[in-house]
Amino acid sequence: MENDDDLLLLQNFIYGKFHTWDEICVFLKSLAKEYPQWVNIEAIGTTFEQRSIFMVTISSSFDNADKPSIFIEAGMHAREWLAPAVVMYSIGQLVTNSLYWKLIEETRWYFVPVANPDGYAYSHTTDRLWRKTRSPTLFPYCFGIDCNRNFDSHWSEAGSSKNPCSAVYHGPEPFSEPETSAIKEIVTRNASHIKLFLSVHSYGQAIVYPWSHDTNNSDDLEDLEKIVKEVVKSMESINGNLYRYGNAYKLTNCLAGGTSFDWAKEKAGIKYSYTIELPPDNTRSLGFLAERNEILPAAKEFFDGLQTFQKCIHKEFLQNGN
Repeated sequence: MENDDDLLLLQNFIYGKFHTWDEICVFLKSLAKEYPQWVNIEAIGTTFEQRSIFMVTISSSFDNADKPSIFIEAGMHAREWLAPAVVMYSIGQLVTNSLYWKLIEETRWYFVPVANPDGYAYSHTTDRLWRKTRSPTLFPYCFGIDCNRNFDSHWSEAGSSKNPCSAVYHGPEPFSEPETSAIKEIVTRNASHIKLFLSVHSYGQAIVYPWSHDTNNSDDLEDLEKIVKEVVKSMESINGNLYRYGNAYKLTNCLAGGTSFDWAKEKAGIKYSYTIELPPDNTRSLGFLAERNEILPAAKEFFDGLQTFQKCIHKEFLQNGN
């Protein structure tokens, strides 16, 4: 018997469960049908295996640009099942729980809950630890590229590989993949009012901010860190889990070129751009293999942090008028 807290009444969608790609699609479409005044779902691209890359827009007025927007992508790395599950929880809470409808009135929300549908599906059917997309490469037995090394921000530099068989293969050129190209197009088109960009991953239990491609801090480090401190405080208050935060390289001791959040800040001009690494912390081996009972605690932490992000972004929007 599922705990009441596990259920979203619409279509009996279970929060505390890892869903397949098809199940996620069914739920998103039903949500848009049930709440057309707030929810719009659109295919922003098509993968190599002909799956739609769906984006969910949640807003009280789709045509009113005079409000800040938040863009959230998850599931770039196929094996990180916790990220789509947590984002789906946030989507459900925003739309179906009247306690959070004010957030819809104040902010436009863009969600790409599964940014790598082919890889995600493959991780369910064939290889649980698959990371990349499923597009062909020059090597007949090596498939896919690492989406989070394919963005045009210091692409092909540190932390990626030119070897198509590598798990961090950066692709033949920036935005070679329909998955990354779709995110580029939608973010670029709406960059003037997107005030926060979040890339959701698992695992590591941390929030990091640019830069990841070199050892330098962003020039506005203090602004980025000020918000993160508030977010971490709110997330830690839920279950007592501790989240690390800091410059991406200095926190992970690992360089990575071609990441989405570096690109969002450097090229799309989105000041507040972060990667969130969900639980577990980095002391656990194979933290990609999160258990079902870990979904709801992580989802509630993330959603509380998301509300704090929104509060900070909305406050700054009102103060600055843009």
